[in-house]
Amino acid sequence: MGRYVTRPRRAPPARQRGVVLFIALIALVVMMLAAIALVRTTGIANIIAGNMAFKQAATEAGDYGVELAYAALPNIVANSVNTSKAGQYSPTELMCTNSSGTSVSCSGTEVPPISWSSVPCYDQQGNSVTCGSTSYQVQYFIDRMCTGTPPITDIQADCTIDGAAGGGSGKSGSVIFSGAKRVFYRVTVRVQGPRNTLSYVQAWIAD
Repeated sequence: MGRYVTRPRRAPPARQRGVVLFIALIALVVMMLAAIALVRTTGIANIIAGNMAFKQAATEAGDYGVELAYAALPNIVANSVNTSKAGQYSPTELMCTNSSGTSVSCSGTEVPPISWSSVPCYDQQGNSVTCGSTSYQVQYFIDRMCTGTPPITDIQADCTIDGAAGGGSGKSGSVIFSGAKRVFYRVTVRVQGPRNTLSYVQAWIAD
């Protein structure tokens, strides 16, 4: 007598609903948006770093402008310290204007009212160039830290001066010799560079 083996019935295959595909598409979109944001962030960071590098280079070129002004000062005032030189030198302090319209000394963050269009331009080697013709161009203007109407005769009262240290014997009652008073000059340097970079540097020199 033969044996009959009953095989279990297979369950019908589950119907595909596409849920996994839908989730995968959402994950793909999220990853794509994250990649775009990362690329944009990297690009902005590179732009900021480049701008900071240009700004730093312009500031360093400003130091060179101070050296140019210091070397040129003796020739500028050779004939008379009380004579102005267009685009180069003023025998009196250039004043700024406050909110009330009163002329006051410029603070450390203010640039004196200089007509830069009339100031010569130099390259980083000190050569005179046409403004706008080089990647970096340096301009400088010198004003004497004196007030009043030229000629300035009372240096002690009308100018900012550097009192040289006294000399002589240290013995009590001995004669003390006072050094010559040196007048301060303010040098304002303007540097223009790539990507419309603009930097100002100021320094005081005594002569």
